[in-house]
Amino acid sequence: METQFTWIAFYKELSLKLLQFKNDRKPLVEFIQSGNDGFKNLTGKSLVDYLHMQDGSPISDIDPFSVFAIFNRGRITYQNRQNICNAFRAHLSINAAAPSDFDGIPIVDPRRSFFFTWDLNRNPYIIADMWELYEHVVKGDEIEECYDKVLSNGFPRNSLTMALYWLNPDKYMTLDSRSRAFLHTYGITDYNIASYKGYVAVLNDIKEKIHNKSIPYTRFAEISYAAWLSSSINPSNEPIMENSSSYSDIITLLETNKNLILTGAPGTGKTHMAMELAHELGADEKSIRKVQFHPSYDYTDFVEGIRPMDGGTFKRVDGEFKEFCKRAMLAQTTDDNLMAGLNDNPKVWKVSLKGTGDNEIRRDCLDNGYIRIGWPSYGDLDFTEYNPNVTEGKNVLKAFQSAMQIGDIVVSCYSEKETDAVGIVTGDYEYDEKGGDYPRFRAVRWLAKDIRENILEINGGKRFTLSTVYLSNIKPAAALEIAQKHSAPTQNHINKPFVFIIDEINRGELSKIFGELFGAIEKDYRGIKGRVRTQYQNMIQEGDPFKEGFYVPENVYIIGTMNDIDRSVESMDFAMRRRFTWKEVTAADSYTAIIENNNEFAGNKTEVKQRMERLNAEIEKRFGRAYQIGAAYFLNLQNNDFETLWKNHLEGLLFEYFRGERDAQQKVDALHAIYNNEPSDTNIG
Repeated sequence: METQFTWIAFYKELSLKLLQFKNDRKPLVEFIQSGNDGFKNLTGKSLVDYLHMQDGSPISDIDPFSVFAIFNRGRITYQNRQNICNAFRAHLSINAAAPSDFDGIPIVDPRRSFFFTWDLNRNPYIIADMWELYEHVVKGDEIEECYDKVLSNGFPRNSLTMALYWLNPDKYMTLDSRSRAFLHTYGITDYNIASYKGYVAVLNDIKEKIHNKSIPYTRFAEISYAAWLSSSINPSNEPIMENSSSYSDIITLLETNKNLILTGAPGTGKTHMAMELAHELGADEKSIRKVQFHPSYDYTDFVEGIRPMDGGTFKRVDGEFKEFCKRAMLAQTTDDNLMAGLNDNPKVWKVSLKGTGDNEIRRDCLDNGYIRIGWPSYGDLDFTEYNPNVTEGKNVLKAFQSAMQIGDIVVSCYSEKETDAVGIVTGDYEYDEKGGDYPRFRAVRWLAKDIRENILEINGGKRFTLSTVYLSNIKPAAALEIAQKHSAPTQNHINKPFVFIIDEINRGELSKIFGELFGAIEKDYRGIKGRVRTQYQNMIQEGDPFKEGFYVPENVYIIGTMNDIDRSVESMDFAMRRRFTWKEVTAADSYTAIIENNNEFAGNKTEVKQRMERLNAEIEKRFGRAYQIGAAYFLNLQNNDFETLWKNHLEGLLFEYFRGERDAQQKVDALHAIYNNEPSDTNIG
């Protein structure tokens, strides 16, 4: 990769020079506010006028990461970035030349290019703590305590990795949205960085892949630059937010209320924003679930219901949300590495490996990663259906071969009171006659083995019985707790968020979908204290974590999206509305996020903005702001062909606004003229 990365030497020296202001930031603030020519664009406009408090007054303090953001933010040119660097270089007597390139540097969203809050009395991001972390990073000291403290003060997690990368790209990798998407293509999908340990785990994963050449780059800066160059990271042409710190206020709403609805005009990117919020909150692909409500969606889809099974029988089945909550509940107490491979609704099976006590079959299974059972005389028969040729062991064989699912948990029986191993099923049933008297195999990833743990209490006071394989009374969380007890602690489970995204939330009949969960989703009723008995409570099996009643775990967040103009918006009754906090996404917001800050957008941004503003101003006069056109529609623009965009994507939508009016087409044509900045004789009212 041909790039110089000249910025690295300058950034590192600047980092050292800034340390002199750690305990006295006033001279630094005064320099930034001095009106130095390096902080102005070609027209003389200040490049740092965004640095002010909520009431518009000048800042009196600043953190070091916000200083770096001055020349690492959107909407300023390379030349302006170099001018700012030269201003710092002259003022601080930096020997390294100002950068001649900024390759591989992620930039922050220009709307909020600083990391301290406007109102330090309301929600302080402790600036002193940021300087403390900064000093440890620059000096190469241990940063875990400082890192976690800054996060607890509200510093956005992904943005913090970006800031550390600015200071030392040889040691820290940025996990901005581009880099996360790019690394995903190399199998790095888990970004649980709610703590420094979690961040280090990601760094180690990247380093390991660099070492074994799974990632074809040798340093973090090359990866970041490749992420910027790559066009495959955004195939749907959805907007990439360079820095989700612009969402910090919305994240605060979500963390405080647990339930959020993004509402606004069509095409404002609400669904994409929901995903960005989930990632900014700290969720990863494994802890995000997205569904779309529609008029036919009901309680059985969302919570639970009775479903027909083979043979004319019926079974209670968990819905999407209940399955999701089970996994979230497990994550509250279990490290990610232990949960890897679990299915959405894991069951816990008791398995005997040639009876009890030490034996050669048990040793073979634990050493080689599988479980084995017998009944060799039946051969390799299919036990998914009733088989009249099998009497003894029929239920055991059916459980082992078909009922047991990949991602379920197995607990090895060492004695009637003890388990010696806990694992996760990773393979389908296999028959191998070389196994002799124990020819039936299932691959297992052992989480803990060669242990001795009493199971009486977690098995409902019951001892293990002689049957080889059966569904135990042990709950998944209890089984995983045993495994975690015998594993090296990583604390990767700390406050891991699970985000359930409901697209078009207003299009379903919410009282029918949520049922008795109306109260359970409230933030004040999260956890066991909000437990409710569901409609099918008497059908829930032993071992199910919700056997005593369903509740929404504290680490579950719900984000809904809806268009204000949707005709089904009235289905959002007051009882549901008051359980969510609401955030409007305006058309103007969408332009900044989707077009202005989207480096992949190839159209004429200025013309897009002008056409949007003219069209939306006229629409607002007639219908109100909720009917304005969001910028996502303009992602369909090809070769600056605004006429084709109008015919294929805008005209039909706008016609619906006037449907039923005698002169509907004339009014749409009038909007077309306004869109093209042409005169029109028609008044749309």
